[in-house]
Amino acid sequence: METLELLRRLIGFNTSPGTSTVEIADFIGNLCEDAGFAVERYTYLTGQTEPKLQKVNLIARRGGQESFLALAGHMDTVAFDSKEWISDPLVLAERHNRLYGRGAVDMKGFLAIVLRVGQIIKKTALKNPVALVFTSDEEVGCLGVRKLKHELSEKGIPFARFAIIGEPTEMRPVNMHKGYMYLKIEMTNKQAGKGRGSRIIGRHSSDPRKFRSVVKYGLRRILDALYDQFELRLVEIRNEHFDPPYPTMNVVLREEGGTAKNIIPAHQLVEMDLRPIPGQNSEALLESLEVLIKSIPMEEDIGISVGFARRPTPPMYTSPDSLVARMVGDISGEQLRAVCFNTEGGVFNEMDAQTVIWGPGDIKQAHQINEFIDKRWFGDDITEQYMAVVRRMCC
Repeated sequence: METLELLRRLIGFNTSPGTSTVEIADFIGNLCEDAGFAVERYTYLTGQTEPKLQKVNLIARRGGQESFLALAGHMDTVAFDSKEWISDPLVLAERHNRLYGRGAVDMKGFLAIVLRVGQIIKKTALKNPVALVFTSDEEVGCLGVRKLKHELSEKGIPFARFAIIGEPTEMRPVNMHKGYMYLKIEMTNKQAGKGRGSRIIGRHSSDPRKFRSVVKYGLRRILDALYDQFELRLVEIRNEHFDPPYPTMNVVLREEGGTAKNIIPAHQLVEMDLRPIPGQNSEALLESLEVLIKSIPMEEDIGISVGFARRPTPPMYTSPDSLVARMVGDISGEQLRAVCFNTEGGVFNEMDAQTVIWGPGDIKQAHQINEFIDKRWFGDDITEQYMAVVRRMCC
């Protein structure tokens, strides 16, 4: 298939959260097998209800199992509401040289190019093995690649020595990015009762002397500590390759604890987005936050807990002197750079793969309503750039 036809087919699979990736993985796997790749499928189950959803991670190898270079991307997308889109999110649409559809830029456009590259690669030309890697659940905390890491380790199967992830960078190579930590601070009045399920209920506001509000006696002090102390500490940690050149923090009040304005809030959840720079340890960062929170004077009836809401995704760093970084930099004609968004690259580092992020499209379009990618990224020149890396490293 031509690249745009491949993109059209990939867009047609709904791979948003809450859906299976079996069908798209079967489509990709069949194409890779037809192109002469040996395909490995790693399935797992996910979800909170029964029956659980079946997800698939897929590795297509050519030239041997100990892959020298992997071209990698995720099959899943973020959620969408069709009513908010100008056109059907699951039908590729072209307007003014832009290609619209959920996942067009993040990152089914790259998957289409990779599948086209796979069709071009000749097995007899390979000196070093090549792998095409397709993962699930990247958008919900890189769950799929973590499952893949564990399964490959358990079975003693190597991943790859070098990797290129095709997240949208406008074909400008990235050799480092920040990590991602999703934390929660929970405040609860210990005297509170419980409603249906686990909902925590406060008291009537007619007499606030009898019941302390977690907003008044907890939240205010927590926010002061986060912004006046913790954030200032983060700003002191510098890496000038990034913009901004320090770890960042974002705080969201997800829940106010009461069901009405005349109920004194008994529960408050503070959610935090932290983006550490390479070299920072997520566990140590959480520990420093816990120490700060526990040092805040608090009434005895206000309980506080701090922890990960989801397992952190590590930062990524690959030396500019790495073979893959030098090759991609040379072929693209672009300088290596650092970005603040997060990818599976940090987990690939943990799998001993020196990794570069290098893909078509603009990250600003990722996760947007009416997501699009410029059609110019699907010319033969882009496919040829990836083929040039394969030839230099593996042929």
